[in-house]
Amino acid sequence: MAPTTGDYASAGEEIQRGITIAQDQLRLEGIQTKISFENACLPAQGVTALRKMLDKDKIEAIVSNYCVITLNAILPIIAKNSVITFQNSSVPEKLITSSPFTYATWPSIEQEVGAMIAAAGDESIKRPGLIYLESPWGSGYADAFRDALSNRGIKPLVDLSQGFDVHDFRSETTRLASTKSSMILAAHTGAVMASFLKQARVMNIQGSSIFVPSDNDDQAIVSSAGVAAEGVSLFSTESPKESPARSRYRSEYEKRYKRSPDPLSRHAYDQLILTARALSECKRDISCARTRIEATSNYDGASGQFSMTSKRTPLRPLYRKQVRDGAFRFVE
Repeated sequence: MAPTTGDYASAGEEIQRGITIAQDQLRLEGIQTKISFENACLPAQGVTALRKMLDKDKIEAIVSNYCVITLNAILPIIAKNSVITFQNSSVPEKLITSSPFTYATWPSIEQEVGAMIAAAGDESIKRPGLIYLESPWGSGYADAFRDALSNRGIKPLVDLSQGFDVHDFRSETTRLASTKSSMILAAHTGAVMASFLKQARVMNIQGSSIFVPSDNDDQAIVSSAGVAAEGVSLFSTESPKESPARSRYRSEYEKRYKRSPDPLSRHAYDQLILTARALSECKRDISCARTRIEATSNYDGASGQFSMTSKRTPLRPLYRKQVRDGAFRFVE
């Protein structure tokens, strides 16, 4: 379940691409899969979509849900119907651990924010600013940011949220500029993030002071923001050194789509591979499949190498990337 229309449509498109490549790989292994795609991001959409997929499509798992606000709404249905569910975005750890049927291949928001603050340095975090999407995903980043700063006796000088599909950040960027915020967490993504970066540049806010969630590792966002994206940082699960699995995925993706793969597609690929293999090995027994997924160790996939922890979140390192010359590039 992911948006296929509107400001976040590119996320849905990338997830579908990763799923398609994974289906072909599974077919080579003798595992046939049938996928139901649903355009859903808001809570009501997610509930309606899941009920349809359960009743009509008879799904056995959700291999890639994108919007955290949707996951929040469908958790009771997942639990009632014992549906294995992978979340394809960074997510608050407590949301994954709140249900025994939910899993993540992305690191927790708390881990990611901790890496951002460490990279910014002690001097920069003395004047922090916070702009975030008013949703469980955006609030997850905001809460983690506030908590990490509070442990250092610091409060954000600017702490503002916006609803979905807001593209006017003139008031917010004016505040950030007036307070001379030297470390800014902007928890938006998609076309909205591009709009924020453009307006931040108009106010002479340096891109090097801006950190964004890992979901923004998307060339479409950087291309849309143009020079306004230069210097912006995020933390990726991808290592600068490609493994054989990542290299194979990149090659297949580029052959099909004539561009470099997006992280969402990489994670969607891994999520379907892990789920389908587990269900196949367990002859579609859900309890057995869950045990197999939770026992994942040193898995080498399209998104990199990781092991699953007892919290059903991945143990994996993070790598800083920064926009340089129009693309996110690894920072030593």
